[in-house]
Amino acid sequence: MTRSRLVGLTLSVTWVLYASSAMAQEAAAPDPFAGYVQFMSNYIGRGLAQSVGNPSVQGELDYYSPSGFYTNLDGTSINWIDQIYPGDSVSIEVDGIVGYRQTFAQDWLWKAGVLRLQLPGRYVPQSPPTDQPNTTEVFGYISWKGLSARLNYTVTNAFATPDSRGSLYADLSATQPLSGG
Repeated sequence: MTRSRLVGLTLSVTWVLYASSAMAQEAAAPDPFAGYVQFMSNYIGRGLAQSVGNPSVQGELDYYSPSGFYTNLDGTSINWIDQIYPGDSVSIEVDGIVGYRQTFAQDWLWKAGVLRLQLPGRYVPQSPPTDQPNTTEVFGYISWKGLSARLNYTVTNAFATPDSRGSLYADLSATQPLSGG
């Protein structure tokens, strides 16, 4: 399958799943569980090619309590660790979030929580020695309509980078629906 066909398939599957989910939410009472599966031609995370140009798959499951408490679990196939550290065999990133979210005013949402990025697999001793890239962060998020801002603060070394504890990651996003629905 060519890359352009895979990208097209990714967009098509993501759109169908999104549209199905949106129609189901309109027809039924709010469900505290949500999730999705997506296929990508190259998983980009934090501006880096986490799957190193290879196809990737991601699945996510969310739970939203009416009280504002929420959890998230997501798994994504990756390749970058095997490319950087010879002999390692790590093919998945598992992310877990525990947090609190609340809407306010009209169209506003804020969230705060703890994010753990776990990269399970087989690690071999490296020279020079390196830690496993598992990372824990706390974050704050705010959104209004299609605009959002997120700030993450690492409470461990970020992705095995020495002396990176306390580093920040900021994400500013804007989205615009392509159709009226």
